[in-house]
Amino acid sequence: MDMLFFLLCGAALLGVLLGLIHPPLVFGRVKGATRKQVLRWYGTAALVCFIGFVAALPPAPQPVQSQAEQAAPTPAKPEPAVPTAAAAKQAEEVKKQAEANREKIAQETEASMAALVAKREEAKQPETPAVDAPKLAEEQAAKENAEAQAKEAKKQAEAEAAREAETKAARARAEVEQAQQAQSRAREADKAKVRAFEKELHGYDAVSSLFMENAKAMTRQLGKDASLGDLYQALKQARQYAQAGANEVLKLRVPDVPEPVAAALKEAKEASWQMLLGRKDALDAFMDWLDSRKPSDQAKMQEESNFSTLQAAKCVESILKAKSRAGFTEQEIDADLKAYGGDTPKQANPAKSKRHK
Repeated sequence: MDMLFFLLCGAALLGVLLGLIHPPLVFGRVKGATRKQVLRWYGTAALVCFIGFVAALPPAPQPVQSQAEQAAPTPAKPEPAVPTAAAAKQAEEVKKQAEANREKIAQETEASMAALVAKREEAKQPETPAVDAPKLAEEQAAKENAEAQAKEAKKQAEAEAAREAETKAARARAEVEQAQQAQSRAREADKAKVRAFEKELHGYDAVSSLFMENAKAMTRQLGKDASLGDLYQALKQARQYAQAGANEVLKLRVPDVPEPVAAALKEAKEASWQMLLGRKDALDAFMDWLDSRKPSDQAKMQEESNFSTLQAAKCVESILKAKSRAGFTEQEIDADLKAYGGDTPKQANPAKSKRHK
């Protein structure tokens, strides 16, 4: 029986040891197992088994007697005395002492187990090194140095970011300036195209106007220094150059400029073509009047002349509109008008703007 209690006590102590290392090893799949529960259950079992082992120990063996002692007569055993109250009291004290010894042993066992657990916990925790003042001061200085370096690095990073931002801003300003310059160059190129187109229109008009003025001079000198044949010749030349100018204007290409500017230039081209055709028709009507002296031919001549004048004004007006859309200033427009010897035209009559088709 004592051997059984001994084995059980050993198994319980082994369970305590394993449970303190890893509680699931002794509790199996029980969730929430802790070392405290290991001590409670397996420690109590070890204590109970140990008490049972102590209680189940057999009495001490009697010493073996020698042959002489065996040969000697055995003295008569005195008859047991009847137990008295004092003996009962002494037995009760012995029993109490044994109980006290068991409790003391249990307490010592529990204390030893708690000490073992505490020792294992201390072994798991890292030892706190002794405070080294010079080393601590060195670490503090290194920390302050690292903080200073971090601040300096942050300051440098901020300065670098500011420089980069300034560089980006300067690059953006340069790009804006380049775009403005490109836009200004494009505007100047458009202005040059408008001026060239205007110059071509004015050239055709100037040639026709030159022969027209020659015919007018012949008309004023008729009967004096010019004959009727000279007048007819001058009128035919003026008519020829008016028709040729109208044909050249019709073939003239509008330059590659923004659409609003191009639309105004197309209007100017149309008006210039209508003007030259009206001038040619006026000359035809005048020659017819010279032959027939009919009032209808004279009226037609006056009508065609007025129509040509209106188309000339509309041509100039369209050119001014194109220049305004192309970005010409008022000073530039006035300078161009003075260069061609003209002023700001009056509004053309829209009712007669589409006579020739």
